[in-house]
Amino acid sequence: MLEQESYRLFAEFDHEGFMIGPLNGLGMIAYKRGDYHKAEELLNEALAMAKRTKFDFMEAIILGNLAKLATTLGDYVAAERHLVRSLDIGVRIANPHNLTSTLVSLAGLRAAQGQAERAAIWASLALHHPATEKHEKQEARQLLETLRNRLSPEELSKAKERGKQLDLMEVAKEILAAIDADPTESLTS
Repeated sequence: MLEQESYRLFAEFDHEGFMIGPLNGLGMIAYKRGDYHKAEELLNEALAMAKRTKFDFMEAIILGNLAKLATTLGDYVAAERHLVRSLDIGVRIANPHNLTSTLVSLAGLRAAQGQAERAAIWASLALHHPATEKHEKQEARQLLETLRNRLSPEELSKAKERGKQLDLMEVAKEILAAIDADPTESLTS
């Protein structure tokens, strides 16, 4: 199978740094195919390598992917834990791509937990930020579309406008500060 051959070829480099990206990619292929057990195994292996090699950028990406998997499986506590760690790394390394990606995922998690207004604000912020990648903008648009059923047109419009006006780094820091102030307080409760 192509995945196994790819893994074998990258392993020949004999350097964990070369394996992180392919393992993450293979994990996401398994996720897209619905093989959640294999996805979790590959993503956790990539995460361990990213930590050992201190590759913060990839660690944050992998945590975001683990959060998507956990959300799909309905494990919102694990999803939140992964996203908060990813957000913390994004703030520490000042990486706007990581922050927008994590914010889209956090918005989806908020929406899944019934917090439509907060989800709309964060999705709108990510949608209008220049660092947000095309697929994440699409995810934010889809989320905002689903929130039409949960918010009045006026509420949704206000939330979208508010999101456009917020500063990405400030929002990320506020989220982390709220958790630091009360670690027992869940973002999703």
